[in-house]
Amino acid sequence: MISRRNPIRLDVVDIRSMPISEYRRNIGLVLQEPFVFFGTITENICYGKPDATREEIVAAARAAYAYEFILRLP
Repeated sequence: MISRRNPIRLDVVDIRSMPISEYRRNIGLVLQEPFVFFGTITENICYGKPDATREEIVAAARAAYAYEFILRLP
């Protein structure tokens, strides 16, 4: 139960004052255990942005230090 005296805040902003779309755009989830969905590596990389370009996919793989590993896969 959320206390009315101590609202949840992002920095100093009470989340109840934010449009839900703004709140959701600024929240992410990082699991403790790695999780891979069924499908291709590209589909896994694109999970959060299905319309990603090839350049964005490669950039994401490089940022995750996975690009060289991916290139070695069959």
